[in-house]
Amino acid sequence: MKLYLVRHGQALESIDDSARPLSAEGRAEAERLASFVRAHGLKVGEMWHSDKTRARETAEILVSNGGLAASASEKRGLSPNDPVNPVLDELAALDHDVCIVGHLPYVSTLASALLTGTDAAAISFATCGMLSLVREGSGRWWMDWFVRPSMLG
Repeated sequence: MKLYLVRHGQALESIDDSARPLSAEGRAEAERLASFVRAHGLKVGEMWHSDKTRARETAEILVSNGGLAASASEKRGLSPNDPVNPVLDELAALDHDVCIVGHLPYVSTLASALLTGTDAAAISFATCGMLSLVREGSGRWWMDWFVRPSMLG
């Protein structure tokens, strides 16, 4: 099983955190990541994003321009400071590839929990950074690769 963790693109500053949309730069970051996804033929069975606008917009660009999934769905429990244990349990039961578009520190905490068994942030995600993890048959997760938009041109 593969798991792709993505931090949303750069967002506009605003008073209502949950409604912050992507900035022009954030859209450009998501477009570069979508081009990478399309060029490498990445596909997942499910794509989840938080209830925040910037995560939804990033996921939509990865679906519409990158073809990563047939659709993206909002999932509770993916907000910046949510506990990762419920998603860890859900991932343990899955056998198909998944992409999660979320926030800091959530995606870093989730990656650390999968890779090291602790919640100490081990991966620093740039906006629109994408981490690829692979689960072996034994249930152990390994880092496959990591990209950020600045690496993609």
